[in-house]
Amino acid sequence: MAGIDLSNYGDDSATGKDEVSSVKPSAPKITSITPGTSDIDMNIPRSSTSRENTFCLIVANEKYANQDTPNVKYAAQDGKTFEEYCLRTLGLPRENIRFAVNAKYLEMKEMLKWFGEVADVYGKDANFIVYYAGHGVPDEKGNCKLIPADVSINDVNNGYSLKEIYTSLGKLPLNSALVLIDACFSGNDRQNVAALDETHRGIAPVVKQEAVTGNVVVLTAASGTETALAYEEQAHGLFSYFIMKKLQDTKGEVSYGELYDYVKKNVMRKSIVAKGKKQTPCVTVSPKMLNTWKNIKF
Repeated sequence: MAGIDLSNYGDDSATGKDEVSSVKPSAPKITSITPGTSDIDMNIPRSSTSRENTFCLIVANEKYANQDTPNVKYAAQDGKTFEEYCLRTLGLPRENIRFAVNAKYLEMKEMLKWFGEVADVYGKDANFIVYYAGHGVPDEKGNCKLIPADVSINDVNNGYSLKEIYTSLGKLPLNSALVLIDACFSGNDRQNVAALDETHRGIAPVVKQEAVTGNVVVLTAASGTETALAYEEQAHGLFSYFIMKKLQDTKGEVSYGELYDYVKKNVMRKSIVAKGKKQTPCVTVSPKMLNTWKNIKF
């Protein structure tokens, strides 16, 4: 059964019409900062709670080996800062986190395999978090793929299938899994520039909604063919920034429903005002979690 998408949660004058100006408004001036100096990179709250049964995979793919694949601006900083929130604010032991910058395909496979091994031991006591920042691209059938650092963005068939990730998590005997994906499947990079070559730009007019089963909740940065944008003023991905801003403001005491409502509202507002582009975060849950996901906490 497929997952359930909850995202859709001038006067005329007496003598004639006023002349319409042909002058377009100028774009807002963007001032970028040095990575690591955002307000969410500092004053990270420390929790007195130890979440020893929560485990996290973090993949931050910023630099790609293939010259035809543009870098994903600020992805590495996104991953580093999110790890700090897991350690300090959510109280995960360091050994409960697997963090990879510019992860290759086999490395990503091994990380997910580790989750399976943990679930076999912890069972229903385990809570999982998966965080990914990097490129995402649909294949010719609209299937969503994450792009490892050693794979070309134009070689989509060798990407890491979201369907495989969701299916693997859905089969695990765990309490809950939260998947956070700061990637889009439009074929554009974080600057809204086409990243695919001419052969692949029209590869998938319709992006499939991947199936989600088990105890899994998925938050993604953008819907459909929208772009997951950078937040230059904070040197982070726009989606990632507001994820971590909510963790900072609440000291980690936040439910999945509260997190999604906050991130969706703020990403939509900031993207349309500051970027002139619409970015709409989405949530997808399994039918099993439909009535419970909003109240789950980290």
